[in-house]
Amino acid sequence: MKVPVLLALLLPLAVRSLMFQPLDCADIYNARPGSQAMCTDLPRDPCPQVYVFCDMDTPTGESGHPWPALTSLMFQPLDCADIYNDGPQPSDVYRIYPAGPLSPVYVFCDMDTDGGKWTVIQRRMDGTVNFYRGWDQYKSGFGNAAGEYWLGLETLHLLTLRKKYELRVDMEDFEGGEVHSQYSSFSVDPERKWYMLHVSGYIDGGAGEKAVQAPQAMT
Repeated sequence: MKVPVLLALLLPLAVRSLMFQPLDCADIYNARPGSQAMCTDLPRDPCPQVYVFCDMDTPTGESGHPWPALTSLMFQPLDCADIYNDGPQPSDVYRIYPAGPLSPVYVFCDMDTDGGKWTVIQRRMDGTVNFYRGWDQYKSGFGNAAGEYWLGLETLHLLTLRKKYELRVDMEDFEGGEVHSQYSSFSVDPERKWYMLHVSGYIDGGAGEKAVQAPQAMT
């Protein structure tokens, strides 16, 4: 079933990581305070995982102790799930770091819908932002995370490169009727592959399976 144009007044798209996938030992410690020293696995691309030893006991920077380990200098969440796992937070605008510590990105985190942890990748509410843009702007993103915005194709690629995500599309018509579509798998290819969208595993939410269609390569 095709989604009527009437449902385009409110169109937030959001992604949520499917499981706890720590980037490093600091992520494990922040999500699970009191964790003991352990051997654990960290996801890496193209390899599925890398096993490392996490030293949860030695104080950071303590002199006189040979400590062949790295520690994060600050909390650098990859997405809204990382922020939620660090301690439940309200829905709001937060900074995430898909491209590393020197390139923060502002994003709206939905911490309420269906258990929360949703990283909102697009919000369209009142027409204040023009979405008729060229390739470069869709690559880098535009708008304001506190209002209408598009997160950016490069950021989406970096997110889905590091974790496995599900996708949710929420829509509301002019009379306040709400429907959504949810998909169990969502990823975006790199720019050299034209940021091709991969969506599968439709979960019924009333909007129909075709709420999201993988586009052809943009030019």
